[in-house]
Amino acid sequence: PVLQPLGALEDARLRDEIADSAHAYYSSRFADAHARIAGIMAKYPESAIGDVLYDFLLLMDGASLGFSGKYTSAVDVLNRLQARIEGGNPDFGPDNLAGVMALKIDFLEAGSETASAVDEMDTLIARFGGHDQPAVRWHVESAMQRKALLLERSGNREQALMAHRAYVERPRSPGETDTGAWQRLQSALRKQEELERESGKAG
Repeated sequence: PVLQPLGALEDARLRDEIADSAHAYYSSRFADAHARIAGIMAKYPESAIGDVLYDFLLLMDGASLGFSGKYTSAVDVLNRLQARIEGGNPDFGPDNLAGVMALKIDFLEAGSETASAVDEMDTLIARFGGHDQPAVRWHVESAMQRKALLLERSGNREQALMAHRAYVERPRSPGETDTGAWQRLQSALRKQEELERESGKAG
């Protein structure tokens, strides 16, 4: 969805600047990518860039900031992007929205914002738990597993037990039972049993 509007831009300079920003991002020059994107947004109105490319720039900018360790700024940018997607951008579907939320979770967790990360996981799980698209279900599966592990690392053993149990008991389609998924499920089951034993001893 990005290449077509990029090629259709009449402003060749703007087209080149966006392409250079993308090249910096995909070359892992994240500070450079952020600086280039900030320059584009300072010089050009959104109407000149177009909805799809503007959202693409927000996604690259949020990721660039996060990968540069600027977690709070990254989440702020991704919140803007999420609001735009939720506003009805037809070029971004549920998999894109779930992906943006998952990226926010990455940066919240990396920034030690445990409570906010868990809240974001809960929101993703509640919103997409019944979705049938494989890419979306993968994000749900990942969020459920990460929530259980994060709660356990944070010392919230009872909440972690409930989260592991929810992950283990989650209905799965045949396509979600590959080797990696099976190994994660078995690991979660062992964690659940371990926490249940600890809970029994404490009781």
